Amino acid sequence: MQRNYVVHGIVKDNADSEGQSIEDFIVKAKKVAEIGRQLARRVSAWQQKHKRYTVGENKVK
Repeated sequence: MQRNYVVHGIVKDNADSEGQSIEDFIVKAKKVAEIGRQLARRVSAWQQKHKRYTVGENKVK
């Protein structure tokens, strides 16, 4: 939800229309970007682990 607010806020240019300063908007955007980066890394790590597991099950014994 925060990501959508930040992304759409940039597109709509309404960072200050709700009484929020540009500086506050940028701080929030950076925070949301960092959360997104962490999530992407965790999903990637999970996918790699799952991929190794499923490939390992299909090995010929």
